[in-house]
Amino acid sequence: MTAPALKVLVVDDEEGIRETLRRVLAGCEVLTAADGTQALRLAEAEKPDVVLLDVNMPGLDGLRVLELLLKGRPAGGPAVLMVTVETELGGAVKALSLGAYAYITKPFEAERVRTAVAAAAEERARRLGGRAG
Repeated sequence: MTAPALKVLVVDDEEGIRETLRRVLAGCEVLTAADGTQALRLAEAEKPDVVLLDVNMPGLDGLRVLELLLKGRPAGGPAVLMVTVETELGGAVKALSLGAYAYITKPFEAERVRTAVAAAAEERARRLGGRAG
């Protein structure tokens, strides 16, 4: 019996970034959302293991989506990695204080993203006592 593929939700308002991350994460079940509202609906319905979340989006920004994703379920929620062009330390500190697992800046290296997603999934599995999904 093989383990189910890691389920990753990619949230970015730029289609090119969503498609690049889909290719980088080949082998994972990748869901995509173009905005925060769509991301919250997909996360509720699909229960992803990991979320790659852009900070700067129209409507609900990534930090607000992060808060809503983890609200009331800090242990059982997805591992969230913030992905952004911002390099300001304050943004990273804020995201991490809200519960983000990591903060990745664009442009990103494919291997860095794969490594961060794998590490986040492992940490989430430990939080859940070894249970996936």
